[in-house]
Amino acid sequence: MEAAIWFFSGALAFRMLSKLLEHYQAVRHATESALYTLRLCAVIVHDVEFIRVLKYKHLLETGVKDDQIQLIKDIDQQTIDNWKRSIIAKFKQTLPPSVKNVFTFTDWTGAMKVLDIAFKKERGRR
Repeated sequence: MEAAIWFFSGALAFRMLSKLLEHYQAVRHATESALYTLRLCAVIVHDVEFIRVLKYKHLLETGVKDDQIQLIKDIDQQTIDNWKRSIIAKFKQTLPPSVKNVFTFTDWTGAMKVLDIAFKKERGRR
């Protein structure tokens, strides 16, 4: 009888440990996926910034007045800032509950700091 108790205790412990490791791997996978999503957003913003520089250069070359270019720059910056706020809000809303506490930032700057830290750690492990 004592052997059966030890057997079932071992089976129960194995099952609990297995579930715990599955949960850990799922959280780790969700966290990595979220980081790569943020990285994609950062690349998009970088590309948009590059396109904006080309746009302003082209506007200057075609003779558009400086005050008009400044107005366009201001509108573009406001649009990008709104997009960044929207992305962060949607990102936070779509995180699974088990991962929400990993991402404590509330704005784009905070998100980029988290992203930098995460990928510096990753590079350090290689």
